[in-house]
Amino acid sequence: MDMATLTHSRLLCLLMRWWILQVVLHQKMLKVGSVLPMQDNHGQHFNGLVAEINDEIVTMDFNHPLADKELHFTGVVIEVREATEEELAHGHVHGPGGHQH
Repeated sequence: MDMATLTHSRLLCLLMRWWILQVVLHQKMLKVGSVLPMQDNHGQHFNGLVAEINDEIVTMDFNHPLADKELHFTGVVIEVREATEEELAHGHVHGPGGHQH
């Protein structure tokens, strides 16, 4: 687990909501390996994996389940075209209808 990948808001959310976990969750749910639904202070929902539990703190991993896995993809090129002047100026490709930034 890479603690540097935890955002400040998610870590703060974990600390602020720890008391909710103690009150709401049955003790059987709070065990190493359990995946618990969480919500940050912006209302964003995500899952946290209980990585470690001791007397004072629960350490959770909020990385995507595939974060440390080696992935292989297969694809097919369906179209090749020249970059537009706008794409060259922006330094990246734009999808159908332009860009959304």
